Amino acid sequence: MSFELRDLPPWLIAGISLGSAIGLILFGWLRDRFGRDFARAADVGALATRMQAVETRIATMPDHRDIHALTARVAAVEGGIGVVTEKARGIEASLKRVEHAVDLLVQHQINRTDA
Repeated sequence: MSFELRDLPPWLIAGISLGSAIGLILFGWLRDRFGRDFARAADVGALATRMQAVETRIATMPDHRDIHALTARVAAVEGGIGVVTEKARGIEASLKRVEHAVDLLVQHQINRTDA
């Protein structure tokens, strides 16, 4: 059994032709209407590259555990600096006393050699 177009009724052939014409017009209108709303493949590729760079950067950023650990270390360093500062103040007071004693000894030596 072979199929030939002339075996179809004329009204069906006219309907298929009209449907095809309407489909083509609709397809053209849809492509014109929505075709410019979509990005080109080159633009999507560039955006994918940029997105990959952003994701890589975010993946290497510290998370909340790293920030918490860093905060604890900074607090420990600040505490250590406070201890060192107090020790330096104590040493400063001791150095002032030693300097005063040396000044007195030098003055005594100068007075002794003058006499």
